[in-house]
Amino acid sequence: MRLLLYILLLCLTAWASYFVYVNPGDVEILYGDWVVNMPIWVPVLGSVALLVVLVLGFTVLSGLGSVFGKFKEWFTGTGQKALERNVNQAWKALAEGDWAKAETKLLKAAKNTDNPLHYYLAAAKAAQEQGFVERRDNYLHLALRTSPNSKVAVGVTQAELQLRQGQYEYCVATIQDVQRDAPNNKLVLRLAAQVYSVLDEWEEIIKLIPSLKKFSVLNKEELMGLEVDAYEHLLRNEAKSSGKQALIAAWDTMPRDLRTQSDLIQVYAQLLLGLGGEVEAELVVRNALKKKWENSLVRMYGLILTADVSKQIITAEAWHKNHSNDPMLLLTLARLCIANKLWGKARNYLESCIALETNPEAYAELGRLLGFLGEENKALECYRKGLLEFTPLLEIESSSGADNSH
Repeated sequence: MRLLLYILLLCLTAWASYFVYVNPGDVEILYGDWVVNMPIWVPVLGSVALLVVLVLGFTVLSGLGSVFGKFKEWFTGTGQKALERNVNQAWKALAEGDWAKAETKLLKAAKNTDNPLHYYLAAAKAAQEQGFVERRDNYLHLALRTSPNSKVAVGVTQAELQLRQGQYEYCVATIQDVQRDAPNNKLVLRLAAQVYSVLDEWEEIIKLIPSLKKFSVLNKEELMGLEVDAYEHLLRNEAKSSGKQALIAAWDTMPRDLRTQSDLIQVYAQLLLGLGGEVEAELVVRNALKKKWENSLVRMYGLILTADVSKQIITAEAWHKNHSNDPMLLLTLARLCIANKLWGKARNYLESCIALETNPEAYAELGRLLGFLGEENKALECYRKGLLEFTPLLEIESSSGADNSH
């Protein structure tokens, strides 16, 4: 634009010069009683000169304005380079944990860009790290106001920060609000699982599990651990509040794959025992061992004493045919024999167990049995071995100059 103006000015100057050349003479100017005579070139070239001065003045003022604008951008941080500088300094400060500096730089960047969303979200995190929760909420509000179509992004960030801050009830409310717009969002589902776990809202987690599975929110191990925890709490609550029949009903309605988890089977059996359900506990452990041999369940079987312990011994001895060198089964057989007053068989099983594997429970049971049989010295020796075998002790060295007279 400026170049075009210069070309027009040059053309006008050339035309004026030509006009003066072909039209020599004077010009007369009348103003009231005043009469001014002058050569014609004076007003023509004077007008051109004035126009040149005006153009040059405009050019100088424009240059000064541009310089002032660039200075203002540098000083206020509104220029592109200043924006990039603020952003780079902000990310660096965030990485270094300089939350105050990060917050300041992020706000400058947010105020001087057309897309401030992620700057306000990061500023909210920096504010929370400093303990300024109100400022955090204000930045989240600004993020949503400047980017109305980013409700899910703002909501997820808000829920994450509330969870980290321990504002669990607020976090639940935020998650429920976001779920109305994005019910299948993986981050929202993960946050929901986390906050419900903290609040012991296990029934809510059970409702959430199908979505966690469907959208692969957690890996297989995490999902199984969450399911086991949820249903364990459910079983404990049923046992505590409603009794044995409600506990059995809750177990029967659980997913089939969970009813094969040894941890849950043990919990269920223990709860049944606490409610007088020895028969039901024995049955569930016995059936589980038929499907999969687990040491923890073998041990559990020896702690269940029904009215017909002899039948339990027959069952365990049948297992012994295929697991003759299993120390845990030998311990279980010993306990069942003690319960049935078969002292000799119990002693043999315990000694065989200890010969295969040093087990503190086996030592304790053998010591208890020997004491009951009147072999006190052997019982004490058994207790001593059991303690020494499983207790880390420092070696005691006698000093050559020690006084042994006392």
